[in-house]
Amino acid sequence: MPSRQALILIHGIGEQRPMETLRKFVDAVWTQDTDIQHQFAVNNVWSKPDTVSKSFELRRLTTSQNRAGIRTDFFEFYWAHLMKGTTIGHVLGWARALLIRRPSTVPDHLKLAYWVLVGVAIVAVGFAGYAAYARGGDKQPFGPAWLSAAISLVLLPALGFVLKSIVGDAARYLDAAPANVQRRHEIRHAGVELLKALHQRDYDRIIVVGHSLGSVIGYDILTHAWVDFHSAPPLGNPTTAAHSAPCRCIRTTRWTNLYFPGCASFDLSKVGFFSHTLYWLNPDRHHAPAHIQELREALDLVDDRRA
Repeated sequence: MPSRQALILIHGIGEQRPMETLRKFVDAVWTQDTDIQHQFAVNNVWSKPDTVSKSFELRRLTTSQNRAGIRTDFFEFYWAHLMKGTTIGHVLGWARALLIRRPSTVPDHLKLAYWVLVGVAIVAVGFAGYAAYARGGDKQPFGPAWLSAAISLVLLPALGFVLKSIVGDAARYLDAAPANVQRRHEIRHAGVELLKALHQRDYDRIIVVGHSLGSVIGYDILTHAWVDFHSAPPLGNPTTAAHSAPCRCIRTTRWTNLYFPGCASFDLSKVGFFSHTLYWLNPDRHHAPAHIQELREALDLVDDRRA
C-alpha cells in the first residue's frame, strides 16, 4: 500500500473564497512540478469530498503517487467565515495599541515601519482636522470640488473595505481584546480539531502550510494541539490510544519560514504588484520562479529529507 501524507493549507487575510487559494497552491507545487511526479503515474489531481472538515464548501484534492511512491491529500483550513462582525473600531483599537507605546519597546527591525506609520497617522489627523475646520468656517476646503467628490465616492469606500475586510482580519486575530477573544478561540479550536481528525486517518506525515496571517494561525494551532496530544490522561481513567501510541503524538521535524528576509526572493516583474496575495502565481508554467522553487524544496513532498 503506498504511503500517504496530508497537507493543510491555511489561507491569509482578506475576503477569501473557499478552495480559491488551495487550487492555485496545488497547481504550483504539484501539477507544474514534473520532477516529483512518478514516470508511470497519471499526473492528475482528483477533487474528492472533504469528510474531515465537515464543510460542504471544501474539497479534498488528492494526487497520484509521486516518484517516491507517496500520495498526497491537500486540505484547506478555511477560517474567513469565522471572522465576522469586523468594524473600523476594531482596526483603530489595534492601531492604537501598536502606535501608542514607547519607541524603545519597538524591535529594531520594525522601527522604520513604526515611524512611517506614526507619520502617516499624524498627516491623516492633520487633514481631518483641517477639513473639519474648513467646513465649519469661511475657508475653502483643500483641493477642487471634484477631488472632494472622488474622495467621498471612491477613496473612502475603498479604504473602508480594505480596513474592515483585509486589515481587520489581522487586527482582530492579533489583538487579544475582549471583543476578539471569541473569534480567536473559534479559529484556533477549528484548526486543532482538523489536525486531530487528520491524525486519526493514519497519515504517515502531515504538513502544515500557512500563508500571511495563516502562518500565525498555523503556529497557534500546532502549539495548542501539542498540549492536547502530549498531556497525560486524567488520574483514575484508563490510558487512551491517543496517549499510549507514539505515532499519535505530534513530532515537529522541520520548520521553514519562506517570508523571512534572505529566504524567498520575489521578482515583481513576473509575479506582479500584488505579489503577497499572488504568491502561487506562475506565469511561465515551464520555468518556476525562485520563490516557488524554494517553496517546493521546503515542502519536500517526496520526503527526501526524512528525519
